[in-house]
Amino acid sequence: MPAITITDLQVQNNTITNVAPLQWNITYPGSQFATETVYYNSQSDPTWKFMYQQPVNPGNWTQSYDWNVGSLPPGVYSIEVIAYAHDANSGKEVIADALTLGQSPKAFIRLQ
Repeated sequence: MPAITITDLQVQNNTITNVAPLQWNITYPGSQFATETVYYNSQSDPTWKFMYQQPVNPGNWTQSYDWNVGSLPPGVYSIEVIAYAHDANSGKEVIADALTLGQSPKAFIRLQ
């Protein structure tokens, strides 16, 4: 059976305020439709939580989703996309670089 592939999962903007724009590529070689689901977790709570789901038609697609992160506590988050279909093996991609929210770099005062 052919396999669904998901690649290039990334955040499209380095400056995150209330929305993290996500993007990834998916190839679904089947003839019906696949379902892709996006999850997130944090270092403080490693349980994957549902974020978003949508159907995918056969072919190669660039997908995107604007993740509302305004209500999340500060921390380091991971994102994964899983896709499955009846006529293809499942695919999965976990974001390569974790997303840090609500933590600005520390400022130092130099005394002379």
